[in-house]
This record gives sequence, C-alpha cells and structure tokens, in this order.
Amino acid sequence: MNDTYAPVREKSRPSLLEQLNQDVPKKDFRDDGLNGFVWALDEFGRPRLKDGPEKQWFENTLLPWDERDKYTFENFNIDEGNRDAYLRVSKWDPENESVGLFILGPSGTGKTHLLKALIRKHATNKQKYVFAPAVELIKPLLNEPTPENEALIIGKYVAPHGLIIDDIQEVKETDYQNNILKKLLDQRASLEKPTFMTCDLTVNEVREHFHRRVLDRIRGYCDAVETKGTSHRVLQKRSKLEGK
Repeated sequence: MNDTYAPVREKSRPSLLEQLNQDVPKKDFRDDGLNGFVWALDEFGRPRLKDGPEKQWFENTLLPWDERDKYTFENFNIDEGNRDAYLRVSKWDPENESVGLFILGPSGTGKTHLLKALIRKHATNKQKYVFAPAVELIKPLLNEPTPENEALIIGKYVAPHGLIIDDIQEVKETDYQNNILKKLLDQRASLEKPTFMTCDLTVNEVREHFHRRVLDRIRGYCDAVETKGTSHRVLQKRSKLEGK
C-alpha cells in the first residue's frame, strides 16, 4: 500500500511534569515572582526551596530572602520622630531581656522596618524570630474556629523564640479574637519568649480597641515605644512630585 498520502499522526502532548523537566534546568531555577528564592524540583515535579541560606532564612523568619538586607538598622532613616524607637529596638538584647516591644505610631514611620531589622540581627538556626502579620495569624482561625485548629495555630506561634506581630490593630474587637491573642501572649510569656508588636493606633485608640485583659498583657509583657511624624511614603511622594 502506498502510504504517501497517509495522514501524519500528531505527537502526543508531553505531560506537565515532562514539560517542567524539559523547560527547567536539572540543577535549580530562580523565579523573580518568588522573592528571589532558589527553587528545585522534587521527585514529583513540585517546586521546593533548595537547601541553602535562602531556605534557612525563610525557615527561621518566614520572611522572603530579598528582605534580608532591605531592612537593617544601618539603612534605617532616623529622624526626630523615630529616634527614641530606633535606639530602643536596636539596643534590645536577647541575653538580658525577656520582655518584647510594643511599637505604636502613625503608618509609615518605620515601625515594621525596625522589627524586621531586629529579626535580621537576632534570628539564628537555634533562635528563630518569626514575622507574622496579624491578619495572617488570625485568618485560619476565622475560617475554621475549632478548638483543634486554635491549638494548632497558637502552638505554631508559641514555638519560635521571638514572635513579631505586625499591625496588631487588625485583631478585631471581638471576644473570640481578643481571647486568642490573650492565650498566645500568656503561653509565650510563661516560656519567657519575647513578643514584639507594631500598631498604627494612638495610645487612646489602643485603650479603646483591645479588651482590658489583652491590654493588661501588652503592658506586662512588652515595653512600649512610640514613633511620630509624617509617613515616609508621603514624604517620598512629595519629593517625587517636587522633582518633576
């Protein structure tokens, strides 16, 4: 039979795993959308963090690798409004202090930068300092408010030596959320593990926002420091506009 005109069969389309293995070098690969971490494929073709300093940093802090040198005490922009807070946070000593810090002040005045710099300075393989936005801390409990899930989440954040809760005002004024925060702070304090918090509220607003029992624990387990002034984001925007 003359098969000159026989239809040409299409090659079967490679599986997703085969495509990944074809397109991705066998060593490792870097995805700029994943904060500069170095990734590799496991035996199932799933990306995983490659062993190395990037992976260790993430496991010790829960912060992306590209923030490691972005937030330091050396590159912090000191002004009159945040000088006292800078001095207190930069001189905090884990060898001689078991209390944490509660930094309150307007948004954009350097609170988060200071606590990420503290993580950069003190996080080690033996003593983890974990960064946790308050929204991320509370969210799993709102989705599944069971005693088992509550114990799991609280246990996760009791484990590290240092815990940094960013934007603590995002914990709402409900009995449930305040009670979760109270339990977490109590368990960490009982183990002499410092907790650090940032808050965008004023002193009076803090008194109104948190239940009395939570406020009592913040006062007892943390030293309060304050930042003042205009948001650096606003100042940068003004500077750009003036430069046009």
